[in-house]
Amino acid sequence: MKRILILAPLFFPLTVFAQGPLAPPPGAPAPSMSSLGEIATTGNNTASTTTAIKAAVANHTLISTSSGTYTIFESGTYVLTSDRVAPAGNDSIRVQASDVVIDLNGFTISATNSTSGGISGGSSTTGLTVRNGTIRDCDTAISAELAGSSGLTIENVTALDCTGFVFYGNKECVISGCVIRGVAGTTAAINLRENSVVKNTRVTLQAGTGIQGNPGPVSISDCTISGGVSGYGINTGDGCSVSRCTVSGNAGMRVGNAGNIENSMATSCSAGLRVGTDSRIKGCVASANSSSATFVCGVEIGARSSVVNSTASSNTSTNATPSQLTGAGFYLGNDCVIENCNAGGNLGAGIYVGGNNCTIVGNTLTSNGASPGVGAGIFVAATSRNRIEGNHAIGNATGFQLSSSSTKNILIRNTAGGNLTNNWNVPATNFVAPVVAAAAASAFTGNAGGAALGSTDPNANFTLP
Repeated sequence: MKRILILAPLFFPLTVFAQGPLAPPPGAPAPSMSSLGEIATTGNNTASTTTAIKAAVANHTLISTSSGTYTIFESGTYVLTSDRVAPAGNDSIRVQASDVVIDLNGFTISATNSTSGGISGGSSTTGLTVRNGTIRDCDTAISAELAGSSGLTIENVTALDCTGFVFYGNKECVISGCVIRGVAGTTAAINLRENSVVKNTRVTLQAGTGIQGNPGPVSISDCTISGGVSGYGINTGDGCSVSRCTVSGNAGMRVGNAGNIENSMATSCSAGLRVGTDSRIKGCVASANSSSATFVCGVEIGARSSVVNSTASSNTSTNATPSQLTGAGFYLGNDCVIENCNAGGNLGAGIYVGGNNCTIVGNTLTSNGASPGVGAGIFVAATSRNRIEGNHAIGNATGFQLSSSSTKNILIRNTAGGNLTNNWNVPATNFVAPVVAAAAASAFTGNAGGAALGSTDPNANFTLP
């Protein structure tokens, strides 16, 4: 039997005692403690060997068996010394203790078939850490999701072609520096609960959802999720935050109420970025998202939410009946704010105001609805008391369009020009500062020139040629 030599630390007391005989005993030297092979000859850390493992190897256990299920009952650090194969219908490693670190040491855990699992924690497992290796062809790669478990940490692990929840944790988990490729079915590649963090991770999907965090709060940053088609790239509950992430080729990014999406992108998805009530989107891009649905938007925000400094461009729909909502840039619920945003080249409206009491200020709206000529720069549905101020609408199907049942909206200091059907389409019972055709100035150079634009009203709206 191959033995593993384990060196125990030596401690020298300051007090000097009389020395015994210096001559060694007869015969060859023998090891003074058990090797892992002697402790668990079948590849299992069973309850009967717990005391021996704790005394002999403390936090330096080597997992040297190549197959079977290895069960850990004691806290400590466990290091792979070779690749492992998980048995059919079972996990490669089971953890029944808290504060366990498993260092894959660059090796791979692979499966006998899709019923095999990688590493799993029990219902009382807290503080399980797995790092530095590869798990492939399993159902679930790493899990500690049972009630009572918490604190799963996964660092620098690559999971390939797993078929279920790839990383599956309960609360207070951290996923960092990982790569996941291939998920089948309708499950999520990463599924976590409250107070968890995912960062610096890349997920490439065949199907399913990329990162799922519900309930929140969950923080997701610096991640890229591609593929998945019908599943969301990122899908979270309330109180969650997403920053510097990109989703593509899936159903986009959805965050629940009281959420935040910042400096992130959704591109070539069936939907773009979506937040619930009392939320914020800042510095984001939603581009080239499309589906056959009648309600397809680059960015959608719920009641009392805001979107600032963001872009929605080239969003479209394959629905046979285009409308202001098929391929709109931004959609607003009640009491929302949209400010300093850019909506361009969308099939539907650049900004669709679906709620009351919204503030729409300082946005640029270009070439929305140009083909087949449906979408307006800003479209106000049957809503009221919205403030539309300082926006610039150029080259859309219509510049500013309010539905016939909208009322009590106010339009001030906006400009419109070159829109294909109408620059302005505003029914009665709304409040509109004078709309004036801007007067062109004569040519000039030097320090003086220009001309009055055609109105001295500081709130006037202007039409450009």
